[in-house]
Amino acid sequence: MLDLTVAYHRYRFLGDEFLTWLWQGIETRAAALCALHPEILAVEIGDRLVIENRTGQSKEKITIKGDHAGLEEAKLALRKGAWVSEIALLLRTAEKEYRLTVKGENLNLCGIKIPSASAFASPEELESSFLERIDHISKVIDFFDNIFSLYISERISAKWKNVHLSSMRKWMLDEGAKKRGVMNT
Repeated sequence: MLDLTVAYHRYRFLGDEFLTWLWQGIETRAAALCALHPEILAVEIGDRLVIENRTGQSKEKITIKGDHAGLEEAKLALRKGAWVSEIALLLRTAEKEYRLTVKGENLNLCGIKIPSASAFASPEELESSFLERIDHISKVIDFFDNIFSLYISERISAKWKNVHLSSMRKWMLDEGAKKRGVMNT
């Protein structure tokens, strides 16, 4: 049996790899990701993205903040060997919007922002409001669980290296080619 700290350090890369895979999925197959939950209509990168490069002697960390921030620097860092270590997500349903941050180190869902609860005046309304909030949080967790399950099924499949990983590499490199004005033929 592996010691917990040994296992943590040995498999720590999986969280960052998952978040990088998720970013690529949001940009290249968002509709397929949304189809993992019946109510989610859109999934987008939120207002924060942290990229880390832990290769070699130095460690580089880039934090990009702000709604609709340019991600060019982050994509350049990916091409240089960095991985996403934290990502803010925006999930939309027909009527509601959810925000959360996922940390790759431990896959914690942080800062979950759900729609405001309805006002209450009686104990019955308080209970209803509480249940409504639990339902909102459950949607976020269910969606995240479904996305992570998809990642794991792809990660352990025989197609991981030849299909999925090469697709991620192509996505990273194609972004660089677009910036340089190079077109694939």
